[in-house]
Amino acid sequence: MKPYLALLVALSAGCLHRATADANIIVVVIQAAPNNLDPRFATDDAAQKSDQLMFNSLMRLDEHMRVVPDLAETLGMPSPTTYVATLRRGVKFHDGHELTSEDVVFTYQSVLDPKVLSPLRGGYRELARVEARDRYTVVFTLNAPFPSFPINLVLPGIMPAGSGRAFRDHLVGTGPYRFVRYLVDDRLELAPFEDYFRGAPRNGGVILRIVPDDIMRGLELRKGTADVVVNDLSPDLVYQLKGYSQLQEIESPGVDYQYIGLNLRDPILRDVRVRQALAYAIDRHAIVDYLRRGLATPAVGLMPPLSWAFASDSFSFPYDPARARALLDEAGLPDPGGAAPRLRLSLKISQDQEFNRLQATVIQQNLQNIGVALDVRSYEFATMYADVLAGNFQM
Repeated sequence: MKPYLALLVALSAGCLHRATADANIIVVVIQAAPNNLDPRFATDDAAQKSDQLMFNSLMRLDEHMRVVPDLAETLGMPSPTTYVATLRRGVKFHDGHELTSEDVVFTYQSVLDPKVLSPLRGGYRELARVEARDRYTVVFTLNAPFPSFPINLVLPGIMPAGSGRAFRDHLVGTGPYRFVRYLVDDRLELAPFEDYFRGAPRNGGVILRIVPDDIMRGLELRKGTADVVVNDLSPDLVYQLKGYSQLQEIESPGVDYQYIGLNLRDPILRDVRVRQALAYAIDRHAIVDYLRRGLATPAVGLMPPLSWAFASDSFSFPYDPARARALLDEAGLPDPGGAAPRLRLSLKISQDQEFNRLQATVIQQNLQNIGVALDVRSYEFATMYADVLAGNFQM
């Protein structure tokens, strides 16, 4: 489980090579370009971070991961299959018109429309229909009781009714910043929204600059040509930058995690004893302490410790190579002796971060210690993701 980590310039080194000469505009460097800024299609990290600045949703998550109102003033449940959202009045879109139930209904109906092909659609299988009761009231009717339905109202950001294909190039939301322009693979420029319902931002705007290289992101901070990096630097680089007085580090508990996905249809990995052996064989504490330089904690599940739903008594696999070897023996994969491995597995990783390769190398060594040969192969993210969707992978 990785922490939220921000590095920012405490004393600007000047604006000679900044993306803007206005020192009141915050320049944030990010690792990758957003795949789609339309909130119905924003699934990658960069797009969701960008959309949080431009859009609001009906509900949001608070600091304890509880679902609380955002654009909705209240969310009621008069029956097990009915949720009623009452909207805040006076909320303005960036073009000046007021948010109403028509906009909310349009947003969710477009997500549900098979022709739109929104990747969010699968999360709304229980939603039978969404309707406007009046100008400020929206009714969600489910086809069966689903107590966790409110979490589905955290996404997407609400967009104006009638928005079409051109919306992705001329974004209009209700968030604290309004869209100015997007230069593909270079930068996203945002300006403060003076009529934001929670109060206008106290700065001149935000520029999200796309800098794919980890070292270059660090150099941008050192030179003062960027102001902030959030969770987009390797632990080694963070460690190196600690000695620079013009930089400030802010750390707090985070909610993201890294995991190894296993193909349960694979003839070898479908055996739970093999999967448990792999878990016992990986020294996660060593990865945290040395590879991540203490900037993480071993996760015990999908929920982070700061969540209200976190179960502190959840089982966590300790590092136990002896137990791993015994499980492989039970699974009919004995140690053949000599240099021959018990079995061979393949691990596909993304090329997006050098850290992924380093971490995979440590895992490869861990598994070698229990007689498992791991073939690590790196791919461009799009290629790897296509293989995942097709089931063409082991790990």
